[in-house]
Amino acid sequence: MPALNGETRDRIGKGLREVYVDRCDAQPITDAQVELLLRLRQKERDQRRAD
Repeated sequence: MPALNGETRDRIGKGLREVYVDRCDAQPITDAQVELLLRLRQKERDQRRAD
């Protein structure tokens, strides 16, 4: 798999950020997404306690 040079990565990253901000960032977080985030956070806490 060919590697991307820094300039190419930066250009792709900038384009992705622009699309995200224009389409996704202005959208409210749904209840289902909040629930997933809370479950993920709980799993992270459980794993830290187990260590």
